[in-house]
Amino acid sequence: MNLTTKHFGRTIELSQITVIDLEKSFNFQVITDHSNFNKLFKQIDRYINRSKNIHLNRVKEIYAIEKEKLYLQDSKIVTEEIFKKEAFYNVEREKLLSFSFHKLQKVRLVINPLVHIYESNWKWCDSDPFHGIFDLKKILITEKDDHYFLLEKTGTFDVWLDSNISESYLTEYQYFLLQLFEEEKKVKDVLLEFTQVFEVTNAEEKKELFVITERLIKELIFRRFIVKPDVATF
Repeated sequence: MNLTTKHFGRTIELSQITVIDLEKSFNFQVITDHSNFNKLFKQIDRYINRSKNIHLNRVKEIYAIEKEKLYLQDSKIVTEEIFKKEAFYNVEREKLLSFSFHKLQKVRLVINPLVHIYESNWKWCDSDPFHGIFDLKKILITEKDDHYFLLEKTGTFDVWLDSNISESYLTEYQYFLLQLFEEEKKVKDVLLEFTQVFEVTNAEEKKELFVITERLIKELIFRRFIVKPDVATF
């Protein structure tokens, strides 16, 4: 697998399916170092912007996502530092999850600086590790919709993929909650802001929404997507 295929596998495959076929138009084998990518990007940008293919927006979107993922990638040295940071995050996470939710609401949290959230028109990421190869052909028959995902800098460098960036699919509720934590806030303030969005007609619905939101916040803490501000710096 050459370097371009490692980082732009979905873009290349989708371009082949849609007959834009970037691999046929460019010699990806010559890309042997990350410094070669900028010149290639300019060539690809010009090429796809001239295309009239009906699936061009899909190709552009996955290309932009994979390019963003490449830009976020860290060196192996920085990845090792993140690995050490993750161990500290894990200790703090266990402390937070040991709190009662009443106590947790008084804690200030913020989105993990290693996490970056995004919206897309098509679902390119899947949170199921057993999902297998993503069926890009389905994307061609799927209408545009709202999808959410995140890219996370991790402490594990995958040599095969030449990256330390992991992808995770997000539900709409997870995405909205993470947005609310983009600036550090007390959990109780986010809880109030989040629940006010929903039209609750009775006490039973209010209780159920509270339980669901508690579960969502604890899940974000467990996955280290939100952390305490004093451990968030990197």
